[in-house]
Amino acid sequence: MTKDTYFEKIYGSYYQSILNYMFCRVHNRAIAEELSEQVDCIAQKELSLLLEHAICVLPERNRQIVYMKYYRDMTSQEIASRLHVSSGNVRIILKRSLAKMQEVLKSVI
Repeated sequence: MTKDTYFEKIYGSYYQSILNYMFCRVHNRAIAEELSEQVDCIAQKELSLLLEHAICVLPERNRQIVYMKYYRDMTSQEIASRLHVSSGNVRIILKRSLAKMQEVLKSVI
């Protein structure tokens, strides 16, 4: 048997197997990526719900400060001028609010 016919024989017998394997790998990777995206989406929604729950536990003023700081990206000085309190008071309220939220999240998770 010549080198070429030997190669053709091996190539012919393994070609379909290799092609099937490669197709399965690509197909499974696509499925895995799709599932990963779905899991990430669900995890993100669940995390949002948990954070919403933790924020709802806070008093109204604390919720406002957390919202302004982390959702509107305002500085402590900007929050202080908007709420007519000192920036030091804003930082203290933020620190206590985050500690309370962490406590709530730890009890839920």
